[in-house]
Amino acid sequence: RYFETFLDKFNIINKLSYVFEFGGGYGSFARYVLTKKNLSYAIYDFEIFTHIQNFYLSNLFKKKKIEYYYKIDQLKKIKIKKNSLFVSTFSLSETPFRLRNKFKKFITNFDYVFFTFQKNFEEYDNYSYFENFLDKKKYMIEIIEMKSRKKMYYLFAKKIIMPQYE
Repeated sequence: RYFETFLDKFNIINKLSYVFEFGGGYGSFARYVLTKKNLSYAIYDFEIFTHIQNFYLSNLFKKKKIEYYYKIDQLKKIKIKKNSLFVSTFSLSETPFRLRNKFKKFITNFDYVFFTFQKNFEEYDNYSYFENFLDKKKYMIEIIEMKSRKKMYYLFAKKIIMPQYE
């Protein structure tokens, strides 16, 4: 499980208070995180997938509230908490640049970012795109090729905390 690598690498599971996932599949990452920690969780996906995710996750976690979004304008109402994680396992890397760029400002509000992506998707050079996606003055960024899958990568990013001076 590649997400275990990320969570262990930054030792963040106990620090997290909020996770926002772009493209939640059937809910596997959410299941993993929510069995480890009680926190706020949200998923953005196609509307039909949000119904599948809700069915799966609500049957696993009867008392946990998970928010589901499928329209970009819904994101305006989200209050991102401290110790937040934005995660996308391949989904963002398989969308047009136009949609990725709409999410870019939203993503920069998160303390941690985790992407998995393939080097190329259709005509897109994902490696170059994600290598320059976040401001390197604001985030510590590491891109690692997956050992088990050639030309597929993890991007780990942690916001750099700047000292406060008076």
